[in-house]
Amino acid sequence: TGHPLDAEARDGHAVVAAAMAGDAAARATLDRHHDRLARGLATVVNLLDPAVIVLGGGMSNVPGIADAVQAR
Repeated sequence: TGHPLDAEARDGHAVVAAAMAGDAAARATLDRHHDRLARGLATVVNLLDPAVIVLGGGMSNVPGIADAVQAR
């Protein structure tokens, strides 16, 4: 259908690119990702009390992800 988030283009890079270009659906998707990541990390912190958390992998390179997660 031509939308940047079509089934053929549903990967992290496409979502981030669309969100940065101002696509509202992509922005909402990225916000949900940040929220769910923050909740998951909060659970880890509450259970294990780690001294530090290191994010790795492709989505960890999203600009501002650490700040977005920490703000939640």
